[in-house]
Amino acid sequence: MMNRKRDSSSSEDPLLFVTFEHQHIPFLGLELAKEFMDINWEPHPREDMVVLRDRLSKREKGSIPVNDVGEMILNFRAGYDAATGKGRGFKTVRFIEVLEGKFEGSSDLQSLEKFKDKIVILGATTEGLIAVVRTPFDKNYPGVFIIVTFVANVLDKNFIKYEPVGLKIFILLFLSLIVVLWIPDLKPQLGILVTLFLWFLYVVGAYGAFTYLGRWF
Repeated sequence: MMNRKRDSSSSEDPLLFVTFEHQHIPFLGLELAKEFMDINWEPHPREDMVVLRDRLSKREKGSIPVNDVGEMILNFRAGYDAATGKGRGFKTVRFIEVLEGKFEGSSDLQSLEKFKDKIVILGATTEGLIAVVRTPFDKNYPGVFIIVTFVANVLDKNFIKYEPVGLKIFILLFLSLIVVLWIPDLKPQLGILVTLFLWFLYVVGAYGAFTYLGRWF
C-alpha cells in the first residue's frame, strides 16, 4: 500500500508510514499518538485504513482512514496566525518563554507543571525558515502544525472518512439515468429546473455530509 507513487500536490496530507525492507517506518505524528495512547498500529489488508490496537490486550481500539496511497486527509481545526506565530485551535507557546521561565508569568517549576501529561511538539513557525504547505485556511501553514493537527485528529477520533468507490459510482449512475431517461420527457423549462435542482441537491448533500459527518464524496 505505502509503496505506491505519491502525488506531490497533496503534501499537506501525511503519509502514515513507508515500507523499507519489510519494516513499516511511521510518520512522526503516528508514533507520537501511539506512545501517548499506549497502542500499536498495523495496516489493514484492505489498504483503506490503519488499525489501532491496545498494546496489552491486542483488542482493536479504532482505525485511521487513508486513501489509496496511504495518506490521511487532515481535518483542520483552524488556521495559522502569522502575526503572532500561533496556530488557532492549539495551545502555542514560544520556546524562549519556557526556557526563561516566563511562560504566562509562571516560575520555572510552574511552567514545567503546565506541560505535565501533555504532548509537546517543538518546531519553528517563522516564515522563510521553514517548509510550509497550503491548507483550506492558509497559503503558508507551518509544517509542524501538520503533525499537531494529525495527533489531534487521532486523539479526538475526528477523521474525514472516504466513501466507497461503489457508492460514488451508484450515485453518479442514478443521477445520470434520471437526466437521460426522465428529463427529455419534460418541457424544456421544467427540465432545466429539475436538472438544476438535482445539481443543487447533490452539492448541498455533499457539503452537509462533509461538514457535519466528515464524509468525503
